[in-house]
Amino acid sequence: RDPSSTSMPPSCYSLLVASLPVARCFSASPCLLPDEVNAFVQRSCSEARACCENAASPPAPPALTPECKPEQVDLLDFPQWQLEEGYWIGELSFYGPSGDPFQSSSWNYKYDHYTGFITGSVKGNAYRQRNVFMYPPQTEALCETNNSTIGNGICGVNGNMKLFEADQQATTCEPLGAIEGPYGTLTYTYTRLIGLDNALHYLVYLTEAAQNFFAGSVLQLPQCVQSGFSWECGIRGDKLLQSQLTTLSETADGTPIRVRTAQGFNAFGDGTPNSASFYRERRVTREEFYTVLNQTISDYAILDADIAAWKDAETGGIVPTGVQGYKAMEEHLEESFGL
Repeated sequence: RDPSSTSMPPSCYSLLVASLPVARCFSASPCLLPDEVNAFVQRSCSEARACCENAASPPAPPALTPECKPEQVDLLDFPQWQLEEGYWIGELSFYGPSGDPFQSSSWNYKYDHYTGFITGSVKGNAYRQRNVFMYPPQTEALCETNNSTIGNGICGVNGNMKLFEADQQATTCEPLGAIEGPYGTLTYTYTRLIGLDNALHYLVYLTEAAQNFFAGSVLQLPQCVQSGFSWECGIRGDKLLQSQLTTLSETADGTPIRVRTAQGFNAFGDGTPNSASFYRERRVTREEFYTVLNQTISDYAILDADIAAWKDAETGGIVPTGVQGYKAMEEHLEESFGL
């Protein structure tokens, strides 16, 4: 019926027709309107279908968020990773389980105050870090009870240095900005962004395979069975080796600084805490970086033959790096920027 022939205002009639349920329009049952409106509106099912077909289309559903792909993550979207780049010089201290400066049976140099030279770079979803840590000569008092050194230096006279490296990348999108990767062949590392865009949490785990390998090849436990290069000793689950907090800030004059404190655990044994570190680092220019590095080599009386020559063995002790000399050390540090 023409809406003008009813007592219902045209605007109300149009609204009523437009709001008819789609199910009523396309139902196989008789096309009957509610009793209370039959007196005003009687239309055929064909008219009702036409009404529904001509009605405005419902709004499109919101577009789905594109699926995140870890290889497409850009770490430089996150403030923490922006701040991690560049050249860093650190004043380092490392303590043993008693809280006193750490004393190593295999690396007889001072751990209470030594110096770190660190480079870091971010590209896409990956982060790379290269370190050179320099250690001053051991005290004369400790040299009286242990005068061993690595290389040809003299205890209490010559210091030494070690090389470190780490590579991580995003392998997941949950949480965004997180990276992970192996450190050597025995441990696996995870880094998560925390704080108010100003901190990171770095975790190192001794893998299950590494624990079984150590128990079989080093400890030679009787229950261990060897299969090729692998060992099965019944050990299950990765074990926490280190938990490190990094806080990023700046000094009053705007110099970027980084404070790292790490807790170490006896992952090769009973899991008890056995070390702690306190690293105070500042970001510098490349020129200042190498100026201070050269001065520290001189101050610590590190021999040319020991430059870039040593690194930690994965199961303890010290092993040669396979390289030697100033150029090798510089190439190691600059590797960060070849990511």
